[in-house]
Amino acid sequence: MSESNCPKEKRQLLGWPPPITLDHLWFALPVVLVIIMGFRHRLRLLDFWWHLKIGEIIVGTFSIPRTDLFSYTVEGETFVLQNWLTEAIYALVYRTGGLELLIVANTLVLVTAFLAIYHLCWDPLQRVRPVVLSAGFAVVALAWVYSNVRPQTFSFLFFAIFYWVLVRYSQNQISFPWTLPLLMAFWVNLHGAFVLGLGLIFLFLCCETVRRISRGPQPHTLSPQKLRLLLYVFVVTVVASLVNPETYKVYDYVLTVLRDPGSQIYVTEWQPPTFKSFSGQVCFYGPFLGSLLVILYSRRKLNLTELALYLGFAGFAVTSVRNGIWFSLIVSPIVARSLADLKPDTDFQPLRMIRLWSGARDSGASGRNTASPVNVVVAIIMLAGCILSTPWLRPAITGNPLWESDTPVAVFDFIESEQLTGHIFHPQSYGDYLIWRLWPHQKSFVDGRVHIFGGELVKDYVNVHHDSCWEKRLEPYDIDYLLLKASGESSEGLQKSAAESPNWELLYKDELSVLFRRTGR
Repeated sequence: MSESNCPKEKRQLLGWPPPITLDHLWFALPVVLVIIMGFRHRLRLLDFWWHLKIGEIIVGTFSIPRTDLFSYTVEGETFVLQNWLTEAIYALVYRTGGLELLIVANTLVLVTAFLAIYHLCWDPLQRVRPVVLSAGFAVVALAWVYSNVRPQTFSFLFFAIFYWVLVRYSQNQISFPWTLPLLMAFWVNLHGAFVLGLGLIFLFLCCETVRRISRGPQPHTLSPQKLRLLLYVFVVTVVASLVNPETYKVYDYVLTVLRDPGSQIYVTEWQPPTFKSFSGQVCFYGPFLGSLLVILYSRRKLNLTELALYLGFAGFAVTSVRNGIWFSLIVSPIVARSLADLKPDTDFQPLRMIRLWSGARDSGASGRNTASPVNVVVAIIMLAGCILSTPWLRPAITGNPLWESDTPVAVFDFIESEQLTGHIFHPQSYGDYLIWRLWPHQKSFVDGRVHIFGGELVKDYVNVHHDSCWEKRLEPYDIDYLLLKASGESSEGLQKSAAESPNWELLYKDELSVLFRRTGR
């Protein structure tokens, strides 16, 4: 061996450069996107901060509050804290590593949920590019729309695992789905979407039973013994859903939230998706139309279970924006199975491009399984992107905080430093942050828990911004301070009216918020 060849041989023995192929990069891309977007998604003003505060109360007192502690408008009202375990986890993670660790933990939950869906996409195709394409619906929904820190993230995880177990069980790839009741005992204490887990089992049980009866013994139909086992699992999982502080009353809570008129009328995410909205396009209309094209141009027809999943969750997604995520998770593996048998003679240009881009099977694709130093460089760039996006480094690099830019930090600093007391009327979006920053010295007028306030109070809140007699409307609430957004059509009108009224004086103003105090107090 010549001396000049020794370094090369040593590098080969050490495994450098690592055998990273183009397919490896494509396969890693969706996971990297979920990680980066999970790290970069700022803490939202609504539906996060109050969860963190009540988590501190749970951990600090070793008890779960049963009445409202945070508002002065419905203080003492019975309040079901169904997400108590999520909130306790938030508090413990925050205590250990602050908001940064909480964002990282939330991202890990998102990634795990995605990996379960990703594996279901891989099974029928086992070709990297079409797998990446079919998983794209789940990536976009998880990464761009739902990557913020909220209790529902845990539901994404458990929903994906339930789906993974049930699909593989229905395909006779696993023989024992008894993990589902155990998972349900946790899920029911984490988020209200646990009922979707029961719905998934029931749907699979019914559809697979019909398939067995209509088609008889087939490689991909369940035997009578496995159908009975799935029935037992369903019953035990229902029983497991009662392992929560409210037992069977947790279902009343879910129905109350779903039927709450204030949420349905005034909260955007509870309203039906529109084609013009970004969330509607990303979480429903885009996935629905894209998947429908693939299904129609595939030689493989959906079986009864797949069709029920597709239509059932599409119908569910139409009811509200927040339900679109479930359709995106459901549809990705279905699209993967349809892409596996796409018609070769289709004239539809987008699908022809998909076939061309997907190429032949990995083993026959020229250059895609060849390791290259360039691939190593790209992999390092992807890894660096993940590292630089972490909540420990990103604020220092971008100069932006971990929370949304419209979070009213400064005005709450002022209220806290001045030790202001008395009832504050404030934007609903400020309520959660008020709870986090000022409770128990200040309490909210209305906050992200819209369902506990009742339709009349929510109606009063909305009408104050549009009613010329707004002062009279606020009289029953004994308001001492008006905290308003500095910009916005409805807020600007109320600002002008308060400034012209002899009953209010300007106390504070910045680029985000305006604070008035009632005179004579």
